[in-house]
Amino acid sequence: MKITGTRFFLIETPRETGSISEHVMIRIDTDAGVSGWGELSDLAHGHPMNFPDFEVMEEEANRRIAGADPRNIARTKQQLGGILPAA
Repeated sequence: MKITGTRFFLIETPRETGSISEHVMIRIDTDAGVSGWGELSDLAHGHPMNFPDFEVMEEEANRRIAGADPRNIARTKQQLGGILPAA
């Protein structure tokens, strides 16, 4: 089984107080037709200037992990290091 790509989905969650909380749901697809999901939360920490460029992150994630074995989580995290917060 090999990773064929990722898709990032931006989700904005209103809060009762403060600013909107931005989250990203990440789908990782494989050549076996299996998909896995992950999540990055509270990315901006309350300030729009801190929002990451999600399109650039998605492109870079695809470039780094395409063809990787999704069962090797430690290696995949290592390959994603530096582009995803806390990856």
